Amino acid sequence: MKLGLLFLFASIACSSVSAITVSDVVTLANQDGSVTISNDSIIVTPGSNNKAEEAIFSDNSITLMDQDGSIIITEDSVTVADTAGEAVFTDEFITLAHKNGFITVNEDTVTFADIMGEHVFTDDSVTLANKNGAVTITEDSITVTDIKGEAVFTDDSVTLANNYGIVTFTENSITFTDTKGDTTILQEASSDGLFEVISANADGNYIAEQVGKCRSISELICLGEDFSYLCDMITAYDDVLEAVTNNEEWTLFAPTDSAFDAISGDIDIQNLPEDDLIRLILFHGTNGVVEADDLECGELVEMLDAGWTRTRCETNSDGEDIVVQKGGGNIDNNILPGIVQANAVACNGVIHVIDHVMLPNFITAFNEFD
Repeated sequence: MKLGLLFLFASIACSSVSAITVSDVVTLANQDGSVTISNDSIIVTPGSNNKAEEAIFSDNSITLMDQDGSIIITEDSVTVADTAGEAVFTDEFITLAHKNGFITVNEDTVTFADIMGEHVFTDDSVTLANKNGAVTITEDSITVTDIKGEAVFTDDSVTLANNYGIVTFTENSITFTDTKGDTTILQEASSDGLFEVISANADGNYIAEQVGKCRSISELICLGEDFSYLCDMITAYDDVLEAVTNNEEWTLFAPTDSAFDAISGDIDIQNLPEDDLIRLILFHGTNGVVEADDLECGELVEMLDAGWTRTRCETNSDGEDIVVQKGGGNIDNNILPGIVQANAVACNGVIHVIDHVMLPNFITAFNEFD
């Protein structure tokens, strides 16, 4: 290319030349080509006999072009473009490009993009991306982002995320955060890997579910650390419950041990007549799955013993709205069983944990209790 340009200048210098002057532009031309000079640039255009096609010199750059490509030289960069692609060299990076993609190299990264996607290599990570998503690999984690969401794998956890929320798995817990509410915490309930799911939705209601091995209502109660009284009672009369529920789904309002302790000074629950004890257990259950949101303020709920309880909406001493499920005996004794944990899902129904015992008014001991 340089020889062609030198030849052109020599030809114009030694041959018959026509000169055209227009305003601030001067063009010198002969049979070998032309030179155009302006205030801002010099353009050399050889004739067809020279391999070099055009050279442009300006205050800011030099461009050399022929049939094979071009070279552009500026103060900051050198750009080479040929039929195979383009190369850009600057103080900070080098880019090589062709029809199949490009590679950009700088001090910190190497970025490769082809027709399938993009690959970024740094000292700390490698990112592979295409139209379906991206994978980023670091010393500590692998992050996969696709059109459905994101997955992050570390030594300690796996996180899966999409437009509905995020699930994080660790050795001891599962955490789910959705777009409608607070974080859901799944805590391990036993050594067999059963997890209890406790979540809050946009309305502030807590929802509990079970994942892992499916458990019955009786099994879940006996797995809990705060239901020893209730476990003994429903285990002793499990056959009665099965007969009354016809092995269909049912709902249990489950008093905690502290709920039974609150009345133990006045009533000896364990020594109630068997018929009364069975009725008391059945008084805490109702047929079908009744979730917390299904309970309406002021509504009567028929229980498994054919008695009734009423749903009340109250405000506790902390100013919080609570749902109370009470029997006739609770009215007489001013004890209000509030739901403190709702919707614990079992294979055969659902459990609502309550902080007081629901007292039926048809048991003499409860009528005399004050």
